Amino acid sequence: MSLRDLTNLKKTLKEFWESSSKREICRVDFLGKEVKLILVKRKKPKPYVINVSQNELFGLAYVPEVDEVIPGYPHLNNWRHDKVPRDALVEVKLNGTNIGLTVLENEEKLIRTRQSLFSPEFPVMLYSESFLKQLKGPEGKKIADKFRKLRSEVFSKYSDLYRVVGDYEYVYLKSEEALKLVLPESFWEKNRDILKKHIVFGELVGRINPIQVDENASIGIYSFDLDYYVFDILDKSTFTFLPRESKVELCNKLGLKVV
Repeated sequence: MSLRDLTNLKKTLKEFWESSSKREICRVDFLGKEVKLILVKRKKPKPYVINVSQNELFGLAYVPEVDEVIPGYPHLNNWRHDKVPRDALVEVKLNGTNIGLTVLENEEKLIRTRQSLFSPEFPVMLYSESFLKQLKGPEGKKIADKFRKLRSEVFSKYSDLYRVVGDYEYVYLKSEEALKLVLPESFWEKNRDILKKHIVFGELVGRINPIQVDENASIGIYSFDLDYYVFDILDKSTFTFLPRESKVELCNKLGLKVV
């Protein structure tokens, strides 16, 4: 991304924040083309602006407290084979929850999901009765019972990592608390300088956060409880993702696993 693109994006987000509007649709020039933004203001746990348009700038946010733009992880819609160059690297897709890690200019660590900039919790659908009750018929009941059994096993060890509403009607994972199991506080202190310059995007995967990827749930449930695998690293100064070799090298410095 050019400095001009970055400056224009920041200007647009900042102007919206300073306006009286709570939601606004606008268009910006990005990498030589016009991109639609749907901007909304959020105030909890602290004020920020975020783009919720499902495109390459999805999750782009502005934090007025530090006057900083924080990229999200893009949605790549209508991806076709004719967009792939002759030589390409294919990486494993792990199924879990996209978690971004960075450090803000004010030295505050930030753990973000795709949907929200400051989101310490996210819903675990397959442990929530509001979802499991929707699985109908003999096969649906079999799948629901499978996840209820798994939930019981996981909660016997990690119940403090969740917020539960009602009788498991809604289950939320406390992402920051879960990450501490694989990324202790020493990780942030040791790598603060690197994390101020980059956003690490990884997948939070494991039995703590199961994902159903097939109809009968025969795959997609990991044998381990929890882990974090990096799939991309973004340079905050250029808004560009690092090439594979640079990503692996930086992950080795950070002590992180990479897909």
